[in-house]
Amino acid sequence: MKKIAIAVTLLSVLAALIVHQRFRIVLTQFGDGSPPPLLDAQDEGADVTWHDDYYIVQALDAKTFAIGEPRYLQQNFNYLIIGTERALLFDAGSGYRDIRPVVEALTDKPVTFLPSHFHFDHVGNRVEFERVAVIDLPHLRDRAPNNELQLTWEEHLGSLEGYDPPTLKIDEWLEAGSLLELGDRSLRVIFSPGHTDDSVSLLDAARGYLFSGDFMYPGPLFAFLPNSNMGDYLQ
Repeated sequence: MKKIAIAVTLLSVLAALIVHQRFRIVLTQFGDGSPPPLLDAQDEGADVTWHDDYYIVQALDAKTFAIGEPRYLQQNFNYLIIGTERALLFDAGSGYRDIRPVVEALTDKPVTFLPSHFHFDHVGNRVEFERVAVIDLPHLRDRAPNNELQLTWEEHLGSLEGYDPPTLKIDEWLEAGSLLELGDRSLRVIFSPGHTDDSVSLLDAARGYLFSGDFMYPGPLFAFLPNSNMGDYLQ
């Protein structure tokens, strides 16, 4: 019986390793370890302003801005949400270009950075922010005893484009369901797992905005990544 138990344990470990390596093998098809070449600039419409030759800015209202990366393969949007006391940057792209000059051109308020999740194309990577907020989840808190969270390969995936997982120095832990106060503006913090097990969305009920990161967007939803969970999506 002991030999059978040992064999079963070894098979379980082997299966886990195979699954883990399968993720790595599959994901290498999405990148070669270097940033992709930039796409050609296109006419983005009359309501969009080019900040430089990389970032575009679209005003949703006088205090809310979508900062897009139309020349980056992922074509992400990051959001600057401004209150009377401070501003929040929700996502920061891959750091292919530093997003901070764009933010500083739009507000003189102190800025807190909050990633919707920890994939490399949302955390800014080599770009450092003065103040960082993260959703307060037990599996994250346990890994950050000194409020320094070292991201893992599985939750970051930056090796696809040559980015090492950064260490986030966390200034503010946000409880799911709580209100994030910016002054005259409140954002509801919503834990929204599925795309990843640490995804967060923000609801601005007063203005009717939902900022959802990669949890929800037009097109196919990615729920096959190492820390994705289709069951969470379906719930």
